[in-house]
Amino acid sequence: MSASPDVNHFLSIPWCASLIGDIDKLDYIYPQDESPDIDLFHRRLLRVDNGMSAFMIFAKRAPQPTDGSDLGIFAIREMSLLVDVGVNVSGWEGVCHGGFTSFLFDMAGGWLGQANVTQAIAGGKILPTSGSMTKKLEVEYLAPVLVPRVLMLKSKLNKIEGRNIDIAITLEDERGKILSRGRMASIITQPKKARI
Repeated sequence: MSASPDVNHFLSIPWCASLIGDIDKLDYIYPQDESPDIDLFHRRLLRVDNGMSAFMIFAKRAPQPTDGSDLGIFAIREMSLLVDVGVNVSGWEGVCHGGFTSFLFDMAGGWLGQANVTQAIAGGKILPTSGSMTKKLEVEYLAPVLVPRVLMLKSKLNKIEGRNIDIAITLEDERGKILSRGRMASIITQPKKARI
């Protein structure tokens, strides 16, 4: 698999490369090309000088849980997000703004939910127009997030009940120290009949 510029960026950073491992063995990797399909807000952030210069989302297919829990049609249990941020995401000088941290949590949890919905659509398990949207997001700030630096977010699928998805998320530094943690409640959207 040829890697996008963002993926190559993180592969050039030793601690990130050791987390990623062999990209050909990843179950999910994004972006895969130079023009990722992302929302307008995210796209604009990538254009801000010293804002968010690179991002990468990846996952390995996890084995079925042995604790008796059933996550149904969802195959991706955990996902990692790497993001290289500069000083222009600061609130106080050199400290990442809490609102931007919340955006990263929304992005990390949202991608985990949406990646699973996309795979379920491909497998014919849910309707093609289904999606995943944030219903509730909680973030607990444990330590200042100093910038510029590369940050890692880990999202983990906790539970699925009907259309509701519960996801735990952590924001960590390069040593694995947890700087923030939170939860996302997400919902699988279903198409509605068009009104004429």
